[in-house]
Amino acid sequence: CISSAASDVYKRQHQFLSILTLVEGANAAKVSQVSAVMKHLAHYGLPIPNPRLSQDDQGHPDLQGKPTLLMVKLPGEHLNTVSPEHCRQLGAMLARLHTISTAYPEPIKNAFDSAWMDQALRDVSPHLSETEIALLHTTIDRYQALESSNLPQGLIHGDLFKDNILFKDNVLVGVLDFFHIGQDLWLMDLAIALNDWCMDQQFQTMPAHATAMLEGYHAQRPLELEEQQALNDLLHQLAPALSKKSEAMASDPMSRIEYCMTLVKSEASLAASLIADCAPQGRPMLAQAQQTLKSLESLQRLGKTAIKT
Repeated sequence: CISSAASDVYKRQHQFLSILTLVEGANAAKVSQVSAVMKHLAHYGLPIPNPRLSQDDQGHPDLQGKPTLLMVKLPGEHLNTVSPEHCRQLGAMLARLHTISTAYPEPIKNAFDSAWMDQALRDVSPHLSETEIALLHTTIDRYQALESSNLPQGLIHGDLFKDNILFKDNVLVGVLDFFHIGQDLWLMDLAIALNDWCMDQQFQTMPAHATAMLEGYHAQRPLELEEQQALNDLLHQLAPALSKKSEAMASDPMSRIEYCMTLVKSEASLAASLIADCAPQGRPMLAQAQQTLKSLESLQRLGKTAIKT
């Protein structure tokens, strides 16, 4: 676990507010590695607190036998209400993090890979039903298939929930908590963020938020066609609420059609961005989205006519 305390630190008669973090448990062994990654990303301009070393540059001093991190406190607050523009900024920042991290020289093992998932499932299985165990086995199998694919990989943050992002005056000013960082599919980072930032309080997807995040990401690092296809599988794995929403709309065909139209419009918007970047997959993707949208509009008109009669 990690415990933090804000404290006033004085140096040469100048006051600045800092965060002193006492790192415990399994994370204690990661302090030097995490600190190095944070310094690398901060050096390239990402809004990340730059850890301070001891005066003799010998690393991070221990406090009562536990390593510490001392960082200047960043401005901003965690968001309670999220807008599509917030999601767009998060997507852009995440894409920059992925591209900048490619210059980091040291590999970092993913501590939460499929082997960890298998062990975690064995540990908790006595407390789960057979249905829950089967669902988790299916989820792990899906992840293993993606894990062994040729999809782009690199360092991921791995924990981009709202409580690890700071905004000030609606501008993203801080990214926190890098103790989940490791080598994994870049799509995993994106799927985790979509799952947390683009769901409402009823755990239903917010298409405008998801579209904005994907557009923000794409503007900095265009997704490959294979990534776009795999993202749907990841979202199904990480956000079962999406499929639950579809089931709930089954009794209301008109709502289902409108929801599908929103998703297809998002796909068309992404395809248009690909075309603007001269990506070859953009035009067929846009043509397919336009054809699907035309069919959905026909169904919508037919449904409205049926309701009137």
